[in-house]
Amino acid sequence: METSELEDPSSIYHEDVQPECHQDEVEVHHEVEYGVVLEATFAVTTALVPCLTFGQIAEVVDDGNTTCATSGLLYGLVAAFSGMPCIVSCAYRTKIRNMYGLVEAPASDWLTHLFCEPCALCQEYKELQRRGLDPSRGWQGNAAASGMNVRSHMTPPVINHRMN
Repeated sequence: METSELEDPSSIYHEDVQPECHQDEVEVHHEVEYGVVLEATFAVTTALVPCLTFGQIAEVVDDGNTTCATSGLLYGLVAAFSGMPCIVSCAYRTKIRNMYGLVEAPASDWLTHLFCEPCALCQEYKELQRRGLDPSRGWQGNAAASGMNVRSHMTPPVINHRMN
């Protein structure tokens, strides 16, 4: 083979050849990158402001009976005064396990929260998402998305008493 028959290797850098790429592969790759960014953002948020994540979880698990703000404030106060917010948060891990029939493994709920509070909160948040609930929407938002009829507050029934 003569050298004149070989292409100049530098010529490939001058050609405007695009690699073959399928649109669906690009979309999947974009979704994976976007998902990783969202996961990282969520993890950092939970590490820096765990009371927000806890409040969102508590509101959904308590069916809206306590608000995100109330639960988050309680979590923050317990964390500030005792340094152990797991006193409050481990109960919600137990509630989630009981709601969905999950096994308490590899460690007990309180140990999981005691030794890795942010990780435990992230797990609980993701478990609720996996079950179709988005804690960031709150109870009302999830109820509206699922078509449930939820009132913002309960009112007592009206009873007509007649005295004869």
